[in-house]
Amino acid sequence: MKLLCVFMLATFLKQSAGADCYTGNDYPKCDDCDSDCFTENGCICSDFTKCLPSTCALDPSNCCPVEFSWDSSKACCTVEKTCNRICAAADEECVFQGDDKICECNNSKYTNKTIQDLKPVVICQSDIISVSVSRCLVQSLGYDYKSFYLNDASSDCVFNYNNITNNQRLDTYQLDTKQGWCGNIVTNDSSKIYVMNTGHLNTTPSPLITKNPIAFNITCGYNKTLQTSLQFALKPLMSTAVLKPVNGEGSYTVTMAAFKDSEFTNIIQADDYVEIGSNIFLEMVVTDADGSTFALSAVQCVAAPTNDRTDTNAVQLVTKGCAPNNGVETEVLENGVSLDVRIRIQSFQFSGFPSVYLFCDVMLCGVNECTGCKVQRSTDGNIETVNLNILLQDNELTSFGSKPAISWATLAGSLLTFLSIKLV
Repeated sequence: MKLLCVFMLATFLKQSAGADCYTGNDYPKCDDCDSDCFTENGCICSDFTKCLPSTCALDPSNCCPVEFSWDSSKACCTVEKTCNRICAAADEECVFQGDDKICECNNSKYTNKTIQDLKPVVICQSDIISVSVSRCLVQSLGYDYKSFYLNDASSDCVFNYNNITNNQRLDTYQLDTKQGWCGNIVTNDSSKIYVMNTGHLNTTPSPLITKNPIAFNITCGYNKTLQTSLQFALKPLMSTAVLKPVNGEGSYTVTMAAFKDSEFTNIIQADDYVEIGSNIFLEMVVTDADGSTFALSAVQCVAAPTNDRTDTNAVQLVTKGCAPNNGVETEVLENGVSLDVRIRIQSFQFSGFPSVYLFCDVMLCGVNECTGCKVQRSTDGNIETVNLNILLQDNELTSFGSKPAISWATLAGSLLTFLSIKLV
């Protein structure tokens, strides 16, 4: 019995001498047993028994038999248990949990911290907003990092991951930038478009409630451009075409959209109705061409009651780059001087039609070759058409389909007749 105890003690000492490589005989070396290593089952011999690898290309927790851990510094399996993932040096520590070691928050790092110390980091990208908070700080303040939600509390609105940044464990939540997505609110001022939402964190579940949930604002501001206006609109009214420049090299996308304001910020969406007599501001932009070499020109713009620009009732809005003003008030604000064309049109209606179709023929010119009302001299570039269908506001004084328009004269006559009857 004493001999057995001595043998067991010797074996234990051999296996637990710090983080030394295991040198026992319970498992063979993988090189000696024709082994394979798999993510699911670790390293096994050809007879399906476990073995000890000399290198580990897997998740370290899968390399060695369950009672051992992989020591990358020594490239071996060691008796000393190690954490299955890297801990954040600034606020985590590796601790035992049963037979395993895991990373846990070192709460002593956040003694005396308050809610004012919780400062979410917001990163604004063109199509994604990322919000990061310190996991250990959130937990030390008594909140549950897993409880995060937005204005829309649906689980479909939470996309998150964790990582280590500046030696801290951060939980990062990602938001789409689209208007209306999971409660997003999009606003604008004279220079920027803002995407806003609210992040929420609930308290850690407990029989006693001693604090309120956290709510913090998430806001990203984006410079106003046609592209950002289109990006943040729910149903943007837009049209695109592919242009070739005057030198015939490459191809570029031109986009046209319509706005309600002269700042070109309030975009007209596909289901918006425009009041007759109000202004429509058209913008056409090429974003991927060299502005020092090329300029965009709207050669001709036409309005028609149908999707046929050759309709006999069609009206010319722009001819040879300028506004003829032959029945429809049109102002060319910018054309042929940059990669941005802007035109103002006073909205009107073709009698009996609920919408108006706008067609613009555009081309890329050499800089200063298409300004003003010049005849287009750059014939090497191709001309393409972009078009929009503007819905018109339905009201008592507007004709839609078979419903006749009511003139002011008819309305006045009817009113006089009514008054004369009342006076008899």
